[in-house]
Amino acid sequence: MPLVGTIEWNALTGVAHMAADAEALIGLPASETLSARTLPDLMSHVDRWDDRHGFLALFDPVRDSRRWSGNIALSGTETRGRRHLHIAATTDPINTGPAIRGLLVDISFIEPAPPADVGSLALHAVPTSLGHSIGMIDLQTGLIYDWITVATTFADHLRRSNPEIHPDDLSAIGQCRLELLRGTSTATATFRMRFSNRDDWTTVDGCWLALRNSEDRPQALLDIVLSG
Repeated sequence: MPLVGTIEWNALTGVAHMAADAEALIGLPASETLSARTLPDLMSHVDRWDDRHGFLALFDPVRDSRRWSGNIALSGTETRGRRHLHIAATTDPINTGPAIRGLLVDISFIEPAPPADVGSLALHAVPTSLGHSIGMIDLQTGLIYDWITVATTFADHLRRSNPEIHPDDLSAIGQCRLELLRGTSTATATFRMRFSNRDDWTTVDGCWLALRNSEDRPQALLDIVLSG
């Protein structure tokens, strides 16, 4: 019988709660089991995601996407080789907020994992300027679903935690997204972020670069660097 795991995403934040069986399917050791995982955290284990835009559409409140299914290939670990998983997911407007519930099925014994996506591998290998962190953002939802590279100062946080944006700066970020959705190529804003209410606010300069011809889901690169 194929191995099956369960996962549930918060449709507003992209944060996932995974059962132990899903953690095992991803290949995460018990010592790294977390109560919640961000989209960039999960994406860091995947080197091929078929129809990623269709999956991201589930998080879009203005799009009538209620179900999605597709395959992903996992990059593998030192103890486990690459694997091929099938994901079937559906939206569920539960009382505590909109959720996306999914099943992960290991289909490696039926269809071995295909080669990694060369474009994705190349994107993550491109050298970047010192101190810069670059992420992939879905403009319709505002979700950062992958960090291509992270600066040392953010390495322990960006992939595993969604930063909190200072309330006074949310409108500036929203304006950048709106400009790109309207056809502007680039937009910039300075904003403050932190990863815990015990932390001080960190000011960063952000630059959004629209990716043209990204089908029906506008995408952008977000480049952030410590201000000053």
